[in-house]
Amino acid sequence: MNRAVVVLEIFSGRADPTWTLDPRQTADFRGRLAALPSSREQALPAEAGLGYRGVHVSFSDAAGAHGEIADVRHGRVAY
Repeated sequence: MNRAVVVLEIFSGRADPTWTLDPRQTADFRGRLAALPSSREQALPAEAGLGYRGVHVSFSDAAGAHGEIADVRHGRVAY
């Protein structure tokens, strides 16, 4: 998986900001995710209310086939 689409989950009444990382940025981001503690659950609980909720990342290969999905909340990551 050499590409990543990152969504900043920040409810503000507008669409959440989204951006695509290139292969170099994706590798760097994966390293940063690996440094975070893992969640014991498969999914982290959703945050209620307004404001920052976390980061959602979907990884894909060069052909666009989706692989892993990661959610980051409260300094923990769940795949």
